Amino acid sequence: MQYSFTCPTRGCNFSVRVDTQSDDWAVEKIIEVSSVHDKQAHPNLPSMTVQQIRNIVFSDVKERVRI
Repeated sequence: MQYSFTCPTRGCNFSVRVDTQSDDWAVEKIIEVSSVHDKQAHPNLPSMTVQQIRNIVFSDVKERVRI
């Protein structure tokens, strides 16, 4: 399945797409890629706990099933 995530920061058009079989693995990969983006594009964002980051990704991730 493919999963996509778009940065929720207003005015940011960054998005990431991963191809994986597991929701949990998709979230981990999205967090990994997005953390690099956040450090470069949004250095002034407040720090968040890992759980807060996961909650944001889980709430915004979109799943596409391959046919």
